[in-house]
Amino acid sequence: MISRIPYLLRRLTPSIIMMLLILSAGPLRADEDGESAVDEPLVSARNEWRDMLRFGIDSEVIELLPTLTENREVLLEPEVLRVFARSINPRLRRAALRYFTDLELTGAIDAVVELLSDIQDIADDLVLDAILYLSTVETDDRDDVAVLFHELARSRRATVAGAAVRAIGKTGDERDVDVLLDLFDERTTPIAVRQSLVLALGELRTPRAVDRLISVLGRLDDDPTLRNYAADALGKIGDDRAVDALRVSLGSTDALHRAYAVNALGYFDSPEVPDMLEEALRDSFWRVRVAALDAAGRRKEADLLPAVIYRARRDPETRVRLDAITAIAGIATPDAWEFLRSQFVDERVAPDIRRAILHQLVEHNAVESLPTIREVVQKEWASERPTMLEYTTRVLSTAKLPEASDIFVRLLDHPNFVLRIYGVRGIALNGLEQYKDRISEISENETEHASVRRNAAAELERMR
Repeated sequence: MISRIPYLLRRLTPSIIMMLLILSAGPLRADEDGESAVDEPLVSARNEWRDMLRFGIDSEVIELLPTLTENREVLLEPEVLRVFARSINPRLRRAALRYFTDLELTGAIDAVVELLSDIQDIADDLVLDAILYLSTVETDDRDDVAVLFHELARSRRATVAGAAVRAIGKTGDERDVDVLLDLFDERTTPIAVRQSLVLALGELRTPRAVDRLISVLGRLDDDPTLRNYAADALGKIGDDRAVDALRVSLGSTDALHRAYAVNALGYFDSPEVPDMLEEALRDSFWRVRVAALDAAGRRKEADLLPAVIYRARRDPETRVRLDAITAIAGIATPDAWEFLRSQFVDERVAPDIRRAILHQLVEHNAVESLPTIREVVQKEWASERPTMLEYTTRVLSTAKLPEASDIFVRLLDHPNFVLRIYGVRGIALNGLEQYKDRISEISENETEHASVRRNAAAELERMR
C-alpha cells in the first residue's frame, strides 16, 4: 500500500495527506533511537508537498499552503519563498505571504522589501499583506523597514498609507512620531489615513500627541470615528491633561463616543475617575455601562462594588449583567466573592449568569469556593435534568484543582455516563495517582459505557 501512496496523494486534498500517511504506518512504535515509526510517512508527505510547491497548479498550491501552516511545516520555507518570488498570481503570492506571516518566518523579508519598494503595479491586497508581514516578523533591518513604512505612509493610495501608518504604530518608537505628526498636520491627509494616524499615536503612547488629540475631541463636527479613536488613543497615553476633555465627552449626544470616553478614562489614575465611572454605570446606552464595568473591574474599584452588584442583579441587558459578573471578580474583595457564591448557589438566578459565575470562581477563587460548588453538586445530584451539574463538572474536569478530588471520584458512580467521563478526566488531569487503579478497572469493564471505557483508556495513558 505504501508504494502507491505518492500516486494517491496527488488525488487527495492536502488537508488529509497527513492523516492518510500516518494511518498507513500502522501503530506507532519507537525504534532504537527513540524516534517514532511515523517519521517515514511524514517525510513522504513532505516530499509530496515539496513536489506540489514546485510543479503543482496554482489552485493546488493555494490549497496546500494553509495545511503547511497548520502543521508548522517550516522545512519547506525555501520552496514557499520560491513560489512567492516567481509567481505572477496575486492570490498565490498572498497565500504564500500568509504562510510566512502566520509562522513568523523571516525568509521572505528581502523579497517583500523589494516588492514594497515599487508598488505601482501591485494590487492593494498584496501590498497590505506585505506590510502586515514586515510588521509581524522580527528583523535586524529595523531602520530600513521604518524608512520604507515612512515612504508608504505618504502613498496616494489611502488604503496603503493607512496600513503603513498602522504598521508604524505597531513596530515603531519615539523616533517615528515626527513623521506621524507631520502627516497628521497636513490638511490634505485623507480622513481614513488620519484615523490610522490617531490609532498609531495611541499605540506609541507619545505625550507629544496629546494636545492634537484633545483638539480632535473638541471638534464636534469632525468625523465621529476619528473622535472615537482620539478618545481611545488618549486612554492609552494616559496623560492627565486629557481628563477634562474626556469628561466633556461623557456628555456627548453620541452614545458610542460616550462609551469610548468611559473606556479611556478607565486608564487614568486621577481621583475623579471613580465618580465618573459610577455615573457612567447609569447611562442609558448599554455599551457605556459595559465600558464602565470593564474599567471598574480592571481598576479593582472596591467602592464601586455596590453599583456593580446592582448592575449584575437588575440590568435589563444580559450582556451587561455578564460583564458585571466579570467586573465583580476583578474587584475581588471578600464581599465580591461572597456575592458571586451566593448567586451561583441560587437556583432562581438565570443559568447563563450562574455559568459565568462558575467560570470566575474556578479560575480565580477555586479553593475558597469549593464548599459552594459542592453544595450545587449535591443539590443537582439526583435531578432528572441535571443541567447545572453537567456544566459544573465539565468546567471542573478542565481545571487544575486536586482539592476537588472528592467530586471527581464521586462522579465515577453517577448514572449519567457523561458525568462519569468528567470524573475520569478530572482525576487524570490533576494527576491523582491514588485513583489510577480505579481508572484502569473502568477501562477494562465490559459493562461500562463504551465512551467511558475509551476515555478511561486514553486518560490512563496520560497518567503513565
